Amino acid sequence: MPTTTLRTSTDDLAAACLARADGDPSHPTAAAVDALLARAWAWGASDVHVSPAPEVFVVRFRLDGVLTEVARLPRARLPLLVQRIKVLAGLLTYRTDCAQDGRVPADPTGGRGELRVSVVPTLHGEKAVLRLMGDAANGPRTLEALGWPDDALAALREAVAGRQGLVVFAGPAGAGKTTAIYAALRALVAEGRACASIEEPVEAALEGVDQTPVDRGAGLTFAAALRAILRHDPEVLFVGEVRDRETAAIAVEAGLTGHLVLTTAHAGSAAEAVARLLDLGVEPFALGSALRRVFAQRLVRRRCCDAGCERCRGTGFAGRLPLVEHLAVDGPLRAGVLAGRSAVELDATAREAGLVTLAARGQAAVDAGRTTAPELARALGAGA
Repeated sequence: MPTTTLRTSTDDLAAACLARADGDPSHPTAAAVDALLARAWAWGASDVHVSPAPEVFVVRFRLDGVLTEVARLPRARLPLLVQRIKVLAGLLTYRTDCAQDGRVPADPTGGRGELRVSVVPTLHGEKAVLRLMGDAANGPRTLEALGWPDDALAALREAVAGRQGLVVFAGPAGAGKTTAIYAALRALVAEGRACASIEEPVEAALEGVDQTPVDRGAGLTFAAALRAILRHDPEVLFVGEVRDRETAAIAVEAGLTGHLVLTTAHAGSAAEAVARLLDLGVEPFALGSALRRVFAQRLVRRRCCDAGCERCRGTGFAGRLPLVEHLAVDGPLRAGVLAGRSAVELDATAREAGLVTLAARGQAAVDAGRTTAPELARALGAGA
Protein backbone atom coordinates (compact mmCIF):
# COMPACT_ATOMS: atom_id res chain seq x y z
CA MET A 1 0.00 0.00 0.00
CA PRO A 2 1.46 3.41 -0.94
CA THR A 3 2.66 6.00 1.52
CA THR A 4 1.58 9.61 1.09
CA THR A 5 2.57 12.86 2.76
CA LEU A 6 0.02 15.39 3.97
CA ARG A 7 0.10 18.70 2.16
CA THR A 8 -0.87 20.48 5.36
CA SER A 9 1.99 21.51 7.64
CA THR A 10 3.04 19.04 10.32
CA ASP A 11 5.67 21.26 11.95
CA ASP A 12 3.45 21.75 14.99
CA LEU A 13 3.18 18.00 15.48
CA ALA A 14 6.96 17.60 15.22
CA ALA A 15 7.47 20.38 17.76
CA ALA A 16 5.00 18.77 20.15
CA CYS A 17 6.75 15.42 19.89
CA LEU A 18 10.11 16.99 20.69
CA ALA A 19 9.00 19.06 23.65
CA ARG A 20 9.01 18.06 27.30
CA ALA A 21 6.31 19.07 29.70
CA ASP A 22 8.96 21.10 31.60
CA GLY A 23 10.09 22.88 28.42
CA ASP A 24 13.38 20.97 27.99
CA PRO A 25 13.51 19.79 24.34
CA SER A 26 16.42 17.42 24.89
CA HIS A 27 14.33 14.26 25.27
CA PRO A 28 10.82 13.15 24.36
CA THR A 29 8.64 12.22 27.34
CA ALA A 30 5.10 11.30 28.18
CA ALA A 31 4.02 14.70 26.82
CA ALA A 32 5.47 13.81 23.42
CA VAL A 33 3.59 10.52 23.21
CA ASP A 34 0.42 12.21 24.44
CA ALA A 35 0.74 14.84 21.70
CA LEU A 36 1.28 12.16 19.07
CA LEU A 37 -1.72 10.10 20.16
CA ALA A 38 -3.96 13.13 20.57
CA ARG A 39 -3.31 14.07 16.94
CA ALA A 40 -3.88 10.49 15.78
CA TRP A 41 -7.25 10.29 17.54
CA ALA A 42 -8.27 13.73 16.30
CA TRP A 43 -7.50 12.83 12.69
CA GLY A 44 -9.26 9.47 12.87
CA ALA A 45 -6.13 7.38 12.28
CA SER A 46 -6.47 3.61 12.60
CA ASP A 47 -2.75 3.01 13.18
CA VAL A 48 0.39 4.93 14.15
CA HIS A 49 3.78 3.77 12.81
CA VAL A 50 6.99 4.96 14.49
CA SER A 51 9.75 3.78 12.14
CA PRO A 52 13.53 4.20 12.58
CA ALA A 53 15.90 5.19 9.77
CA PRO A 54 19.68 5.92 9.80
CA GLU A 55 19.40 9.68 10.48
CA VAL A 56 15.76 10.24 11.48
CA PHE A 57 12.68 8.40 12.55
CA VAL A 58 9.42 8.75 10.67
CA VAL A 59 5.95 9.00 12.16
CA ARG A 60 3.10 7.89 9.91
CA PHE A 61 -0.64 7.63 10.44
CA ARG A 62 -2.89 5.23 8.55
CA LEU A 63 -5.69 7.50 7.36
CA ASP A 64 -8.55 5.98 5.35
CA GLY A 65 -6.41 2.89 4.81
CA VAL A 66 -3.31 4.69 3.46
CA LEU A 67 -0.08 5.30 5.37
CA THR A 68 0.50 9.05 5.57
CA GLU A 69 3.73 10.64 6.79
CA VAL A 70 3.10 13.27 9.46
CA ALA A 71 6.57 13.97 10.93
CA ARG A 72 10.30 13.31 10.57
CA LEU A 73 12.19 13.65 13.84
CA PRO A 74 15.86 13.40 14.90
CA ARG A 75 17.01 9.79 15.21
CA ALA A 76 18.37 10.37 18.73
CA ARG A 77 14.84 10.96 20.05
CA LEU A 78 13.60 7.49 19.04
CA PRO A 79 14.71 5.23 21.94
CA LEU A 80 12.99 7.16 24.72
CA LEU A 81 9.85 7.66 22.63
CA VAL A 82 9.56 3.91 22.06
CA GLN A 83 10.46 3.29 25.69
CA ARG A 84 7.53 5.44 26.80
CA ILE A 85 5.19 3.53 24.48
CA LYS A 86 6.46 0.26 25.96
CA VAL A 87 5.84 1.53 29.50
CA LEU A 88 2.24 2.38 28.62
CA ALA A 89 1.71 -1.10 27.13
CA GLY A 90 3.35 -2.94 30.03
CA LEU A 91 6.24 -4.24 27.91
CA LEU A 92 9.84 -4.88 28.98
CA THR A 93 11.75 -1.66 28.42
CA TYR A 94 15.15 -3.31 28.84
CA ARG A 95 14.55 -5.83 26.05
CA THR A 96 15.26 -4.30 22.65
CA ASP A 97 16.24 -7.52 20.90
CA CYS A 98 12.86 -9.25 20.64
CA ALA A 99 9.33 -8.61 19.44
CA GLN A 100 6.77 -7.66 22.09
CA ASP A 101 3.01 -7.12 22.00
CA GLY A 102 0.77 -5.42 24.53
CA ARG A 103 -2.26 -3.23 25.08
CA VAL A 104 -2.91 0.17 26.60
CA PRO A 105 -6.30 0.39 28.37
CA ALA A 106 -8.81 2.98 27.27
CA ASP A 107 -8.75 6.34 29.00
CA PRO A 108 -11.70 6.22 31.45
CA THR A 109 -12.20 9.97 31.05
CA GLY A 110 -13.00 9.46 27.39
CA GLY A 111 -9.82 10.96 25.99
CA ARG A 112 -9.00 7.90 23.90
CA GLY A 113 -9.91 4.29 23.35
CA GLU A 114 -7.80 1.17 23.82
CA LEU A 115 -4.47 0.82 22.00
CA ARG A 116 -2.88 -2.38 20.72
CA VAL A 117 0.90 -2.09 20.60
CA SER A 118 3.52 -4.09 18.72
CA VAL A 119 7.28 -3.42 18.97
CA VAL A 120 9.89 -5.20 16.86
CA PRO A 121 13.67 -4.74 16.50
CA THR A 122 14.92 -3.50 13.12
CA LEU A 123 18.29 -2.66 11.60
CA HIS A 124 18.16 0.93 12.88
CA GLY A 125 16.33 0.42 16.17
CA GLU A 126 12.94 -0.59 17.47
CA LYS A 127 9.84 0.08 15.43
CA ALA A 128 6.51 0.58 17.19
CA VAL A 129 3.05 0.22 15.66
CA LEU A 130 -0.03 1.25 17.61
CA ARG A 131 -3.54 0.19 16.56
CA LEU A 132 -6.17 2.65 17.77
CA MET A 133 -9.18 0.74 19.04
CA GLY A 134 -11.69 3.52 19.62
CA ASP A 135 -15.42 3.32 18.95
CA ALA A 136 -14.85 4.13 15.28
CA ALA A 137 -12.25 1.35 14.99
CA ASN A 138 -14.62 -1.11 16.63
CA GLY A 139 -16.90 -0.73 13.65
CA PRO A 140 -20.49 0.20 12.80
CA ARG A 141 -23.09 -0.56 15.43
CA THR A 142 -25.67 -1.75 12.86
CA LEU A 143 -25.67 -3.57 9.54
CA GLU A 144 -27.07 -0.49 7.80
CA ALA A 145 -24.10 1.55 8.99
CA LEU A 146 -21.74 -0.66 6.97
CA GLY A 147 -22.68 1.35 3.90
CA TRP A 148 -22.99 -1.76 1.72
CA PRO A 149 -24.99 -1.66 -1.54
CA ASP A 150 -28.64 -2.58 -1.04
CA ASP A 151 -28.37 -5.97 -2.74
CA ALA A 152 -25.28 -6.95 -0.74
CA LEU A 153 -26.87 -5.81 2.52
CA ALA A 154 -30.00 -7.86 1.77
CA ALA A 155 -27.81 -10.88 1.03
CA LEU A 156 -25.96 -10.40 4.33
CA ARG A 157 -29.21 -10.18 6.27
CA GLU A 158 -30.45 -13.36 4.62
CA ALA A 159 -27.16 -15.17 5.29
CA VAL A 160 -27.05 -14.40 9.03
CA ALA A 161 -30.76 -15.14 9.47
CA GLY A 162 -30.00 -18.81 8.83
CA ARG A 163 -29.72 -21.24 11.71
CA GLN A 164 -26.88 -23.24 10.24
CA GLY A 165 -24.31 -23.17 7.48
CA LEU A 166 -21.02 -21.50 6.63
CA VAL A 167 -20.74 -17.83 5.61
CA VAL A 168 -17.32 -16.64 4.35
CA PHE A 169 -15.99 -13.08 4.13
CA ALA A 170 -13.03 -12.68 1.75
CA GLY A 171 -10.46 -9.99 1.11
CA PRO A 172 -6.94 -8.90 2.02
CA ALA A 173 -5.96 -7.46 5.39
CA GLY A 174 -7.69 -4.15 6.03
CA ALA A 175 -10.58 -4.84 3.65
CA GLY A 176 -13.23 -4.61 6.36
CA LYS A 177 -13.97 -8.32 6.85
CA THR A 178 -13.95 -8.26 10.66
CA THR A 179 -15.84 -4.96 10.70
CA ALA A 180 -18.69 -6.55 8.73
CA ILE A 181 -18.71 -9.67 10.92
CA TYR A 182 -18.74 -7.61 14.12
CA ALA A 183 -21.78 -5.71 12.85
CA ALA A 184 -23.47 -9.03 12.09
CA LEU A 185 -22.64 -10.39 15.53
CA ARG A 186 -24.12 -7.31 17.21
CA ALA A 187 -27.33 -7.87 15.25
CA LEU A 188 -27.42 -11.55 16.20
CA VAL A 189 -26.82 -10.81 19.89
CA ALA A 190 -29.71 -8.34 19.79
CA GLU A 191 -31.91 -11.20 18.55
CA GLY A 192 -30.97 -13.24 21.61
CA ARG A 193 -28.76 -15.80 19.86
CA ALA A 194 -25.82 -17.37 21.69
CA CYS A 195 -22.67 -16.11 19.96
CA ALA A 196 -19.02 -17.08 20.46
CA SER A 197 -15.82 -16.21 18.64
CA ILE A 198 -12.25 -17.44 18.24
CA GLU A 199 -9.92 -14.64 17.18
CA GLU A 200 -6.21 -13.92 16.72
CA PRO A 201 -6.19 -11.36 18.23
CA VAL A 202 -9.53 -10.19 19.59
CA GLU A 203 -10.01 -6.89 17.77
CA ALA A 204 -12.54 -5.37 20.15
CA ALA A 205 -14.78 -6.43 23.02
CA LEU A 206 -18.31 -7.24 21.87
CA GLU A 207 -21.04 -7.25 24.49
CA GLY A 208 -22.91 -10.55 24.51
CA VAL A 209 -20.26 -12.47 22.55
CA ASP A 210 -18.03 -15.03 24.29
CA GLN A 211 -14.67 -14.13 22.70
CA THR A 212 -11.69 -16.48 22.96
CA PRO A 213 -8.21 -15.34 21.85
CA VAL A 214 -5.96 -17.89 20.17
CA ASP A 215 -2.88 -18.72 22.28
CA ARG A 216 -0.57 -20.93 20.26
CA GLY A 217 2.03 -21.02 23.03
CA ALA A 218 -0.52 -22.68 25.29
CA GLY A 219 -1.73 -25.02 22.54
CA LEU A 220 -4.97 -23.11 22.02
CA THR A 221 -5.07 -23.05 18.23
CA PHE A 222 -8.10 -22.20 16.11
CA ALA A 223 -8.89 -25.91 15.79
CA ALA A 224 -8.46 -26.67 19.51
CA ALA A 225 -10.51 -23.65 20.57
CA LEU A 226 -13.23 -24.50 18.05
CA ARG A 227 -13.56 -28.04 19.39
CA ALA A 228 -13.84 -26.76 22.96
CA ILE A 229 -16.35 -24.01 22.19
CA LEU A 230 -18.62 -26.39 20.31
CA ARG A 231 -19.22 -28.10 23.67
CA HIS A 232 -20.59 -24.81 25.06
CA ASP A 233 -23.82 -24.90 23.05
CA PRO A 234 -23.24 -21.88 20.76
CA GLU A 235 -25.72 -21.00 18.05
CA VAL A 236 -23.38 -18.67 16.13
CA LEU A 237 -19.60 -19.04 15.80
CA PHE A 238 -17.10 -16.56 14.43
CA VAL A 239 -13.83 -18.28 13.51
CA GLY A 240 -11.31 -15.50 12.90
CA GLU A 241 -9.68 -17.26 9.97
CA VAL A 242 -9.76 -20.68 8.36
CA ARG A 243 -6.13 -21.21 7.48
CA ASP A 244 -5.51 -24.96 7.82
CA ARG A 245 -7.23 -28.20 6.90
CA GLU A 246 -8.20 -29.18 10.44
CA THR A 247 -9.88 -25.87 11.26
CA ALA A 248 -11.65 -25.82 7.89
CA ALA A 249 -13.00 -29.35 8.39
CA ILE A 250 -14.31 -28.58 11.89
CA ALA A 251 -15.89 -25.30 10.76
CA VAL A 252 -17.65 -27.00 7.86
CA GLU A 253 -18.85 -29.82 10.13
CA ALA A 254 -20.18 -27.27 12.62
CA GLY A 255 -22.05 -25.57 9.78
CA LEU A 256 -23.67 -28.89 8.95
CA THR A 257 -24.73 -29.68 12.51
CA GLY A 258 -26.93 -26.80 13.58
CA HIS A 259 -24.47 -23.90 13.91
CA LEU A 260 -24.16 -20.69 11.90
CA VAL A 261 -20.42 -20.26 11.27
CA LEU A 262 -18.92 -16.96 10.11
CA THR A 263 -15.30 -16.89 9.03
CA THR A 264 -12.78 -15.03 6.88
CA ALA A 265 -10.41 -16.00 4.09
CA HIS A 266 -7.53 -14.08 2.53
CA ALA A 267 -8.68 -14.32 -1.07
CA GLY A 268 -9.02 -11.86 -3.91
CA SER A 269 -12.63 -12.63 -4.80
CA ALA A 270 -15.62 -14.62 -3.61
CA ALA A 271 -14.86 -17.44 -6.08
CA GLU A 272 -11.22 -17.56 -4.95
CA ALA A 273 -12.39 -17.97 -1.35
CA VAL A 274 -14.41 -21.06 -2.32
CA ALA A 275 -11.44 -22.51 -4.20
CA ARG A 276 -9.22 -21.78 -1.19
CA LEU A 277 -11.41 -23.94 1.05
CA LEU A 278 -11.26 -26.75 -1.50
CA ASP A 279 -7.47 -26.36 -1.67
CA LEU A 280 -7.32 -26.81 2.11
CA GLY A 281 -8.72 -30.28 1.64
CA VAL A 282 -12.36 -29.78 2.58
CA GLU A 283 -14.45 -32.48 0.95
CA PRO A 284 -16.43 -30.97 -1.96
CA PHE A 285 -19.65 -32.67 -0.85
CA ALA A 286 -19.34 -31.30 2.70
CA LEU A 287 -18.44 -27.79 1.49
CA GLY A 288 -21.23 -27.76 -1.09
CA SER A 289 -23.72 -28.72 1.62
CA ALA A 290 -22.47 -26.30 4.30
CA LEU A 291 -21.52 -23.16 2.37
CA ARG A 292 -24.35 -20.66 2.15
CA ARG A 293 -22.92 -17.33 1.03
CA VAL A 294 -19.53 -15.79 0.23
CA PHE A 295 -18.80 -12.06 0.39
CA ALA A 296 -15.69 -10.30 -0.91
CA GLN A 297 -14.94 -6.72 0.02
CA ARG A 298 -12.53 -3.84 -0.60
CA LEU A 299 -12.47 -0.33 0.82
CA VAL A 300 -11.68 2.61 -1.45
CA ARG A 301 -11.16 6.17 -0.34
CA ARG A 302 -14.17 8.40 -0.91
CA ARG A 303 -13.54 11.42 -3.13
CA CYS A 304 -13.76 14.75 -1.32
CA CYS A 305 -12.55 17.44 -3.74
CA ASP A 306 -10.14 18.15 -6.61
CA ALA A 307 -7.71 20.62 -5.03
CA GLY A 308 -7.65 19.50 -1.45
CA CYS A 309 -9.25 21.25 1.51
CA GLU A 310 -9.14 21.42 5.29
CA ARG A 311 -11.63 18.56 5.60
CA CYS A 312 -9.43 16.12 3.66
CA ARG A 313 -6.13 17.77 4.76
CA GLY A 314 -5.09 18.23 1.17
CA THR A 315 -5.38 14.55 0.16
CA GLY A 316 -8.54 14.87 -1.94
CA PHE A 317 -10.21 12.01 -0.03
CA ALA A 318 -12.26 11.76 3.16
CA GLY A 319 -13.74 8.53 4.47
CA ARG A 320 -14.02 5.19 2.71
CA LEU A 321 -16.50 3.45 0.46
CA PRO A 322 -17.07 -0.34 0.58
CA LEU A 323 -17.12 -2.37 -2.63
CA VAL A 324 -18.83 -5.74 -2.16
CA GLU A 325 -19.45 -8.81 -4.34
CA HIS A 326 -21.43 -11.78 -3.09
CA LEU A 327 -22.17 -15.33 -4.15
CA ALA A 328 -25.10 -17.48 -3.16
CA VAL A 329 -23.88 -21.07 -3.20
CA ASP A 330 -26.78 -22.77 -4.92
CA GLY A 331 -27.75 -24.15 -8.31
CA PRO A 332 -24.89 -24.24 -10.87
CA LEU A 333 -22.40 -22.80 -8.39
CA ARG A 334 -23.08 -25.56 -5.88
CA ALA A 335 -22.65 -28.07 -8.67
CA GLY A 336 -19.27 -26.48 -9.39
CA VAL A 337 -18.25 -26.80 -5.74
CA LEU A 338 -19.33 -30.44 -5.66
CA ALA A 339 -17.22 -31.04 -8.77
CA GLY A 340 -14.20 -29.34 -7.17
CA ARG A 341 -13.94 -26.66 -9.88
CA SER A 342 -11.12 -24.09 -9.94
CA ALA A 343 -11.51 -20.44 -8.95
CA VAL A 344 -11.55 -19.40 -12.62
CA GLU A 345 -14.33 -21.88 -13.41
CA LEU A 346 -16.35 -20.92 -10.33
CA ASP A 347 -15.98 -17.23 -11.16
CA ALA A 348 -17.20 -17.84 -14.73
CA THR A 349 -20.23 -19.73 -13.39
CA ALA A 350 -20.98 -16.92 -10.94
CA ARG A 351 -20.75 -14.25 -13.66
CA GLU A 352 -23.17 -16.22 -15.81
CA ALA A 353 -25.54 -16.22 -12.83
CA GLY A 354 -25.35 -12.42 -12.55
CA LEU A 355 -22.42 -11.77 -10.19
CA VAL A 356 -21.64 -8.04 -9.88
CA THR A 357 -17.87 -8.06 -9.46
CA LEU A 358 -15.72 -5.82 -7.31
CA ALA A 359 -14.34 -4.22 -10.47
CA ALA A 360 -17.86 -3.45 -11.72
CA ARG A 361 -18.84 -1.97 -8.35
CA GLY A 362 -15.70 0.13 -8.37
CA GLN A 363 -16.18 1.39 -11.91
CA ALA A 364 -19.73 2.43 -11.05
CA ALA A 365 -18.35 4.40 -8.07
CA VAL A 366 -15.78 6.09 -10.35
CA ASP A 367 -18.47 6.96 -12.91
CA ALA A 368 -20.61 8.46 -10.13
CA GLY A 369 -17.69 10.59 -8.90
CA ARG A 370 -17.54 8.88 -5.51
CA THR A 371 -13.93 7.75 -5.98
CA THR A 372 -11.23 7.94 -8.65
CA ALA A 373 -9.75 5.52 -11.18
CA PRO A 374 -6.26 5.64 -9.56
CA GLU A 375 -7.79 4.93 -6.17
CA LEU A 376 -9.72 1.97 -7.60
CA ALA A 377 -6.53 0.62 -9.15
CA ARG A 378 -4.78 0.98 -5.79
CA ALA A 379 -7.48 -1.01 -4.01
CA LEU A 380 -8.04 -3.73 -6.61
CA GLY A 381 -4.67 -3.87 -8.36
CA ALA A 382 -3.80 -2.31 -11.68
CA GLY A 383 -4.95 -5.37 -13.66
CA ALA A 384 -8.41 -5.57 -12.09
